[in-house]
Amino acid sequence: MAQGEGWGPYGNAAGGPGAPGWGGWMPPPPKPGVIPLKPLTLGEVLGGATSTIGRYKGPVMGLAAAVFGAYTLLVGLAVAVALSGVAGRLDELLDLADQPGAQEPAWHEVRPSSSPSPSSRPSP
Repeated sequence: MAQGEGWGPYGNAAGGPGAPGWGGWMPPPPKPGVIPLKPLTLGEVLGGATSTIGRYKGPVMGLAAAVFGAYTLLVGLAVAVALSGVAGRLDELLDLADQPGAQEPAWHEVRPSSSPSPSSRPSP
């Protein structure tokens, strides 16, 4: 094909790709997944995230539910352990508030519930 048959310095006459250079056509950056390999804008990051969720709904949402469920169980276990350690003392404080004509408990009534129990203190 000769130079005059439709090929110019910026591509063919039909607007196809030509040699890169001053004003020449540049190929888009490689895009191996859902986001291109170039400096990204916030819109491109959010667009990639939403397109990934749209493409892989089941695995993404299933993994998110599994992680959320595991952390919920872990936090629930931690709360149960913490409450079991102070349950008796909380009952004492609630009993103080349930008495007729009860006012806010004084410090000498609250202090035992904020310090470790005598049975959990190490003996000298």
